[in-house]
Amino acid sequence: MTQEATEATEAVEIPTQLPIVDYLRIGDDPHLAANECAGCQARYFDRRNACARCGKEEFRSVRVADDATLRSFSVVYRAAPGIPVPYVSAIV
Repeated sequence: MTQEATEATEAVEIPTQLPIVDYLRIGDDPHLAANECAGCQARYFDRRNACARCGKEEFRSVRVADDATLRSFSVVYRAAPGIPVPYVSAIV
């Protein structure tokens, strides 16, 4: 067996948890990350081509505070295909 074939057949370790959304960072230090506008510091969890407040196109990823106020939550039992249920949806 060649070197390339050996490397191709080796098992690759897959994380036990994969975040469904880009802003959820899972690991030893789980947290949320927002896209912050470089112009006005408006924050968005979704991807943007431009800031809705000032129109700038440059963003940086910033960690969101660990403390917040929970306004509302719901346990979701029905979701789009491929999204495991139940999960919690919350407004923070």
